[in-house]
Amino acid sequence: MSKTLWLGMVLTTVACLVACGDDSSTNTQEQQSLENDVSASSGNENNPSNLDESSESRDESSSSVAESTEPGDGSSSSVKSTGKKGSSSSAKSETKSSDSGTEKVWSWDTPKENFLNPKMTYNTFVDSKRDHKSYKTIDYVTPYCQNVWFAENLNYEMDGSWCFDNDSKKCDVAGRLYTWDAAMNACPEGWRLPSDEDWDNIMVDESNAGIRLKSMTGWSQKTIDGVYDYNGEDHLGFSAIPAGLWNDDSEDYVNAGQTVGFWSSTEKNSDEAKVVQFSGLKIYKDVAVVGSVSKSYGFSVRCVRDK
Repeated sequence: MSKTLWLGMVLTTVACLVACGDDSSTNTQEQQSLENDVSASSGNENNPSNLDESSESRDESSSSVAESTEPGDGSSSSVKSTGKKGSSSSAKSETKSSDSGTEKVWSWDTPKENFLNPKMTYNTFVDSKRDHKSYKTIDYVTPYCQNVWFAENLNYEMDGSWCFDNDSKKCDVAGRLYTWDAAMNACPEGWRLPSDEDWDNIMVDESNAGIRLKSMTGWSQKTIDGVYDYNGEDHLGFSAIPAGLWNDDSEDYVNAGQTVGFWSSTEKNSDEAKVVQFSGLKIYKDVAVVGSVSKSYGFSVRCVRDK
């Protein structure tokens, strides 16, 4: 199936999911080397140097998988708002879960810290020159990746950015959605929007990047047959969550709990830019798909800094 068709599927309402699935392929030797290197570097107590007035400190994440108090009604269908954008102010295979599986279904009531991998050691970056919001970050020092990445979605308010459903509380969980033009200028001083090359270096292999980069909670789907586990294993502490997106064509906020897209700084042309997407759909649960989308759409932002 083409990338264009996949992008169309995740931007529209999705029918209820059915149960069945095969185990996805194991990681390649190259991917395993990356994960081992990252695990070793994440435990290193040497902090990256601070930039200007911004502060970044090392801390041990003690968060755990959240209990969702609001699994939602039909999380396998798109979430839509009734208004416009508003002002800019282990999951390798599909597993049918028991009642405990409902803990991993997406809920806006889950604190953002609970989506992080509790086995990883994160740094904390404070955006002290702007709004003083703090973000967990993680160092990747491997033959393939020499960067520091945000482990949470950016939540800096600016023109061209919105909270899902225009609800500021949802920004506190999943960050803001940005047009590409806004995303290009959204990261704090010293940080930047990642390029296709940056994404390639952290994903290594798109065929199983969903397993390795998706959070361990939030991606399960509640169907008429029960709850099915489409969560990731978050090997690198990246903790991608299904934050949804702004579909500029239909002028709706859609697919919270089902998909997330992250802008790349790489353009296709004057109207479209590259996006890396992860899905909670059964047939795409293990992969990442890189495609081109209109710059007027609203997607999540992760910031990166060269070491």
